[in-house]
This record gives sequence, structure tokens and C-alpha cells, in this order.
Amino acid sequence: MKKTLYRAYPHLRPISNYSYQVAKRLFQVYPQWLPCATAETFDNETYLVITVAAPVSASEHDLLITTNRERVTVHFERCHAHFGGWQGSVLDDDVRAAIAFLEAIFREEYVAVGRIQDVPSLGKGFYQYTSLPAALPGEQLYVRSWHGRYNTILVNRDSST
Repeated sequence: MKKTLYRAYPHLRPISNYSYQVAKRLFQVYPQWLPCATAETFDNETYLVITVAAPVSASEHDLLITTNRERVTVHFERCHAHFGGWQGSVLDDDVRAAIAFLEAIFREEYVAVGRIQDVPSLGKGFYQYTSLPAALPGEQLYVRSWHGRYNTILVNRDSST
């Protein structure tokens, strides 16, 4: 596959071996993402970046999958999740976990939640829609799902603390 991949997509030739191994596994499941793949370099590492357009215009950011620092990272909206990259992690397990997570996002089992005020210490992340965090008094949370079924703004109008 390496020669075929690089022949069809020569711009991916510089990606690291780790990124290639991830790409090989991801493209077996999602071959339609090959044209969405690019190579980016940061801190002397060239890694895979796959950008998948969100199907809903209300989404602020597309889905992004990166492989830098020898880990798979899934980004959607302002949230991200890491798979692997720690001592003892196994590439096949990491990619399987990332694919399972992607499938859960596509089925809208997980939604991206963030604070509109974007105060980093307040956090944001992926949640099951059935267990969303509560907005703190006076704040607003955005909720974004892949197909938009759960897209909303959660508001706690109580400003007393």
C-alpha cells in the first residue's frame, strides 16, 4: 500500500512511519478520506492531517485527525481527544479506539461541549448527550453534534453564586 499511497498522493511521502501506519489503518476503513489528507510539519516532525468537512453548517470547526507526537488526535469543534502517545500504548489498539470514537461521533453518541466564554480553566470536551455538564451560573455552553441533531446553547441565567 505504501507505494500505491505515495503514487496517488505524493504529498504524503514525507509523513513519519508512525503516521503512515495510522494512515494505512484509517484509510482501510475510510478510503474516501484519502483526498482530505495532507502532510504538515511541526517541531521537525511531518505528520498526517485529515480534514473532514462537517455536514452541518452550524459547526464552527470541521473534524480533524492528526498523528503528531506519535498519537492519534481527533478534533471536532473546539474539543479534542488523544489516542495513544504514552509509554506502552499499542498502535493497533490506539487506532481501533480512535475509529470507535469517530463512529460514536458520527452516530451522535458523543457531542462536543464548550464554554462560550472560552475560559480555558472551565474546560470543554466530548460528552454523551445523555450526560451533559450543567452550565455554571451566568454562563453559556455550546453543544455540537455531527449531524446537528443536538446542536444547542445551554444557558444558566442564575448569576448569583
